[in-house]
Amino acid sequence: MPRWRRSSHSGPNGNCVEIAWRQGAGGINVVVRDSKFPGQEPLVFTPAEWAAFLEQAKTGDFDALACPPATRQPPA
Repeated sequence: MPRWRRSSHSGPNGNCVEIAWRQGAGGINVVVRDSKFPGQEPLVFTPAEWAAFLEQAKTGDFDALACPPATRQPPA
């Protein structure tokens, strides 16, 4: 049974991402779930895939996905 950890950036409204480590047939995996739906099957990543995702998140590669183009403000 995975030990789930909630994001420290989660708000009080329940919109949370939780992660855990899980032993799979091919080794250790990182599993990710939406805390509002804990019974659904989590997303599964290899440690290398998870590390690549975190690196891209830290460098802002996903910032454009945070809000739709119609609501984005042009740079000042």
